[in-house]
Amino acid sequence: MTSTPFVWALRLEDPPSKFSPPTFIIYDGKTNPIAHVLAYSHKMALWAGRDGLMCKTFITNSRDSTTLDTLFALHLRKRESLKAYASRYSGTYPNFKDCDGKIVVTTFRLGLPRDHKFRETLTMAPPRNMTALQDSIKLYVKLEEDK
Repeated sequence: MTSTPFVWALRLEDPPSKFSPPTFIIYDGKTNPIAHVLAYSHKMALWAGRDGLMCKTFITNSRDSTTLDTLFALHLRKRESLKAYASRYSGTYPNFKDCDGKIVVTTFRLGLPRDHKFRETLTMAPPRNMTALQDSIKLYVKLEEDK
């Protein structure tokens, strides 16, 4: 599922620099889903031509933000440094204190583009937990900055 072209297109869709998503009510499954989608469409009418943005915003605002989907939705943005991505990821991680170390490393790795050298490193020698992942990131960032 995470390797389909649609999912990758969504991951690469970054909101415009001044985009501020409207406040949405998280869909709880108890109300009319069509009414929920229509209300969303009306609030996002200005961005109706940006399908990727519409889908990404809808997905992230339709679920409880403390689910693992939050970690799976994080990715390295275009022209974003590894250091900045790691900082965003680390800022989200505290919401998942009981999260298994393999999930932490896997979700971080999947957020990197397939051709990223650090993704290859994490695939070949995955750290066991968040602390080890952060240590690996620091070393890799230091190498990048030293070039």
